[in-house]
Amino acid sequence: MRGRRRGATALEYALLLPVLMALMFGVVDWCWYLFEWMTITRAAGQGLRLATGLPLSEDPIGRAEAETARWLRVGLDGGETAADIQASLLPTPEGTVLQISIDVAFQAPINLVWTPEQLSATAQGLWYGDAFGE
Repeated sequence: MRGRRRGATALEYALLLPVLMALMFGVVDWCWYLFEWMTITRAAGQGLRLATGLPLSEDPIGRAEAETARWLRVGLDGGETAADIQASLLPTPEGTVLQISIDVAFQAPINLVWTPEQLSATAQGLWYGDAFGE
């Protein structure tokens, strides 16, 4: 009886291995997607954080875009990224809002499961740069 069961373990392993590998590679793709999404979200927040207190004379829009690009270079690939970064001051009834939007193309490393082709993040905050007078 023992001789007939000898190959059963190898057969079960051979049947389960592709399923387990696909699951593992799918997890890698989704983890990479979440990492890059969190990176661009953090970059938008850091650009916003820097620029919300800057007066117009110090170019808060340009500084916000530069700080956001710096965080993207550090977080995504250590070099230049093909990110579309837009910062703007928007008047609202509550005050002026600084908004930073980022769009980045995304390519999964293994591409085994569906992931979006574009990552986007937006950060908004009340701009108080000229509130204290210059």
